[in-house]
Amino acid sequence: MQALPRPVPGRSVSHGLFYQAHYQRALQRCEDGVLSRIGLRMPSKSQSTSLGSEDAFMREVLKRYFGDFLPENTSLETTLSIFSKQTVEPGSVLWRAGEPCSYCVCVTEGTLHAMQPSRTAGKADRLACIAGPGDFSGFLAMLNHFPYEHTVLVPEEAEDDEGACQMLVLQKNKYQALLLSDPPFAQALLRGFLRQISYECRELSRLANE
Repeated sequence: MQALPRPVPGRSVSHGLFYQAHYQRALQRCEDGVLSRIGLRMPSKSQSTSLGSEDAFMREVLKRYFGDFLPENTSLETTLSIFSKQTVEPGSVLWRAGEPCSYCVCVTEGTLHAMQPSRTAGKADRLACIAGPGDFSGFLAMLNHFPYEHTVLVPEEAEDDEGACQMLVLQKNKYQALLLSDPPFAQALLRGFLRQISYECRELSRLANE
């Protein structure tokens, strides 16, 4: 085993065993695993499930989020119609932290990484969240008229050879138009997003207390 470095003068904590680079990488992988399990993850449509086609998977995702709140005269088909489909290649950045929010996305295949910018010059951004199939990203900024908090991108090295990320896109201006043209429908979307936030906050609280 590599000898541990001697304590650095003037520092209260020496660079010991768990400061070695390979341990830091292992800890990062553990943290990534926790982040990827927060919320209620849907199975990938490429996995062996009873959901069938891509459209069936998308309808199931939307039903999970909004089905309990949709007005009686609003179908899942109508809900799906307000989203557009998009495929983003590995390495692509959807938005950067601090940019005005113009849309949110729901992953239907692949992975997105949300990166927290470092406040220290020269330090790399830190992974804050992993979004997989069935997860939304960017909706909190859209609902609150805030800039994006994180930089969201498709990772270069996708797990399990996922490659490109497929997603549903909801434009902010389309949601704002719904607030005027169909308030009950827009409110159903809002309630679905708020419920998901409560699930995630509850899960984070549980993890913090373990």
